[in-house]
Amino acid sequence: MTKPTALPQTIELLSPADGSVTPRLQHFVWFERKESVVAEIRSIGDPRAYPDRSRPRPVRFTWQMADPSQNHAQYDLLISRSPAFEEPIEIRGLNETAAEVPNLLLGQRYYWKVIQRREGAPSAESPAWSFRTHAEPPRWIHVPGISNVRDVGGWPINARTRVRQGLLYRSAELNTHITLPPEGAHVLIHELGIRTDLDLRGTADDEAPAPALDPDAVTWEHCPLYAYREIFTPAGMQSIRRAFSVLCDPSRYPVLIHCWGGADRTGTLSFLVNGLLGVGLDDLVHDYELTSLSIMGLRLHTDAAFQEILAGLKEYGPAGAPLRQRIKAYLLAAGVTDGELRRLRELLVEKTGENS
Repeated sequence: MTKPTALPQTIELLSPADGSVTPRLQHFVWFERKESVVAEIRSIGDPRAYPDRSRPRPVRFTWQMADPSQNHAQYDLLISRSPAFEEPIEIRGLNETAAEVPNLLLGQRYYWKVIQRREGAPSAESPAWSFRTHAEPPRWIHVPGISNVRDVGGWPINARTRVRQGLLYRSAELNTHITLPPEGAHVLIHELGIRTDLDLRGTADDEAPAPALDPDAVTWEHCPLYAYREIFTPAGMQSIRRAFSVLCDPSRYPVLIHCWGGADRTGTLSFLVNGLLGVGLDDLVHDYELTSLSIMGLRLHTDAAFQEILAGLKEYGPAGAPLRQRIKAYLLAAGVTDGELRRLRELLVEKTGENS
């Protein structure tokens, strides 16, 4: 078999520099902006006028031809977590020598290269460089047409473990008050690989829950959920039990959970999941308050609603028990089994540095 001829390496990569670490993948760091954002939202009043800051900072890739006369070409950008470029992210047909790519995983090593094409045929190739994305959560996700989308994963548990990314996502609703465009559905189904749409909306008022994604690709699971202090009522515990029956089933993943705003019911469920896994209270508060950067209004841990969760959980577990143990005791009381919780932990906890 004839060995394919190597392409000339006449493309020079510029950024991200080989061996570098990207800036943080958030445009707005909550604790650096909290006071000004809170004051601004309180002064606006009208929710329809809230600015949407719930978008990731993309990684910007730049390169150039070693011979500037080599123009009128197109470029393919390949990005992979494998040095062999297995299962790469491919952005084809670029007319410029730059591209911005959102939604990369946090704290991961990536490899990248560029291929030039002339009249559709490869004509030049860059060397391969590597970089690491900044590890600081949250991992915001850009999905056209939706606000408040982020990975539930990425949060540290201790110095050795963190919540696994790319399996459990949270967002605002996908339909009724918004219309999900095709490019948004493409990101959810083909880029994030969502297999289960766990819809927490109820049937009262004007929510009208219904599937928004292709049913051949995504299973719609309607699970009306209670939030805050209501999770401690019999009906609330039943709703939590049903939601965890989905989340504890590995065959359901990746899962997207959402209510209307992705704030209250979604925030309550995300708090229970990450709190169970051992994420610290400061990070649980951080994740809860991040909704304030979306168009869904302020969510502060000092509000009575959030404090009601902490107060209710004090009734579970022995005196002085850590939050993780109290959440586990609550979930067991709600009917979630030890085996289910063990499967959830096996699925969603990874060692720091694993697969990176």
